[in-house]
Amino acid sequence: MIERYNNQNLRSIINVDLTDSAARKQELKSGDYVRVLKSSGMYEQSITVIGAVTRPGKYQWQQDIKIADLLPNLDSHILPSADLSYA
Repeated sequence: MIERYNNQNLRSIINVDLTDSAARKQELKSGDYVRVLKSSGMYEQSITVIGAVTRPGKYQWQQDIKIADLLPNLDSHILPSADLSYA
């Protein structure tokens, strides 16, 4: 997003799609304010591991993946405070 003052000293907004090669040719001018917005927090084909684990985070989803593939050893992948009777 580019914020620019026009000839009437009013701010105008120019949205730039950086995936479009023609839009990337947009030249900046003196006084332009460039703002890069935060990307989406959504993921595709991922697994999120949270809780009493040693390596929480996002992992790639694969066909037929099992919890044991992500947490292969309880002693090294699960924290001692974990309640193993609850999932």
